[in-house]
Amino acid sequence: MSLNDAAKILSLDNDCLEKLCSFLPFIDQVRFGHVCQRFRYVIEGIFQRRFKECVLDDLIDIMIQMKLKELRNFFRLAGPQLESLSSRTPFIDRSRSLELIAPFCTQLKALNLSGCFLNDDSIRFLQSLKKLEVLTISANREITGAYINNLLTLTELDLYGCIKVETPHLIAVFKALPNLRLLDIRDCMRMLPELFSEMAKHCQSLEVLKMSCPKFSYAAVASLPKLKELVLLDRHRWATTRACLFEELSVRKTKQLESLEIHTRNSLSGEHTSLIAYLKGLKTLVIEQNTAVNDHALSKFCELKKLEILVVKKCADITNKAVLNLLRNCPVLRHLNIQLCYGITTPFVIELISILKAEEGVRKKPLVVLVFGTKIDKEKLLQNATYIEAVEQLLIKVVFGIPHFELDDGNCYNYRRGKARPDEYEDD
Repeated sequence: MSLNDAAKILSLDNDCLEKLCSFLPFIDQVRFGHVCQRFRYVIEGIFQRRFKECVLDDLIDIMIQMKLKELRNFFRLAGPQLESLSSRTPFIDRSRSLELIAPFCTQLKALNLSGCFLNDDSIRFLQSLKKLEVLTISANREITGAYINNLLTLTELDLYGCIKVETPHLIAVFKALPNLRLLDIRDCMRMLPELFSEMAKHCQSLEVLKMSCPKFSYAAVASLPKLKELVLLDRHRWATTRACLFEELSVRKTKQLESLEIHTRNSLSGEHTSLIAYLKGLKTLVIEQNTAVNDHALSKFCELKKLEILVVKKCADITNKAVLNLLRNCPVLRHLNIQLCYGITTPFVIELISILKAEEGVRKKPLVVLVFGTKIDKEKLLQNATYIEAVEQLLIKVVFGIPHFELDDGNCYNYRRGKARPDEYEDD
């Protein structure tokens, strides 16, 4: 570029420069912002609008072409505006990558570095992020939990799959972070009995707890004063979920607990289902692959009048009659997952439609029913005038296939955080 050309560019006002730069490839925008202070100001304006939230995976093909100096320039330009940053792409040089994020992303409130091969030294770099509220570092198998207690502004911490996290480090987190509202310690395999008593003592603000079930008692969880959502996971084939927890929940959290998910195979008994029926505040109930969830259990769940989402996937002993009775008694139920419940047949849908037509409009429309693996005949339904009319009137939405979001999270649902909502299914 000649001096004359440079002078012409500099004669343009900033709005014109922004318009011109918007046509440049991303990597050239970064380089343009490094030319001079004025050009940097222009690119910062563009990045301020574009990069309030950033998913590094969307830029990875470009970023691998950038030199270290250019990467540093990108974070220098975009970092001050960033409030949310996520990446599932493993960092080859994790310390260098975090050296770029931590100094420049000073306004960062949410950081997701799941499966990025982080270790405890990586966490030390994050201590300069003074506004960080949400930290998701799941599936980082070298993290022990050290230094997390120094991230004093955290309100949400996701350690799912961090198998080396140690109880003393978690207890230090509990003591240092009184405002912690969400904690995910599923598949943290080194839990000790004192973990839950210390949690109940210090985590006074905890509303959402996701945990794996240890072999020792964890009934202290029920004494968490603000607990609203509880997820229990046990990957052992013949696990036994301790009834003492449900006894405590049925006394302490009758109206407060809004969501309960139990991902354990055949770990429940009739006693468990009776105790669950006392949790009158439940809006979401997920129980997978438990023979104790049968017609008798569903009759107990009819007491859950606030229930909106029910997942009884792979509970093979339930029948049309029991599910229809449940729907009559749970007037706001709007999402039902009966996948792989072999006792559910085609007449179930037709009878359900008659129930929906007779209602007075309390239930949200359409009622979503997931039926993959049942004995409901899709072809027969598609030829049934009653069913076609109900679909057109948005009374019901029957999902015959497997929703895409169930394919990427193993055996764990998460309707609220990071997964599709029950009303976001694609048509077959």
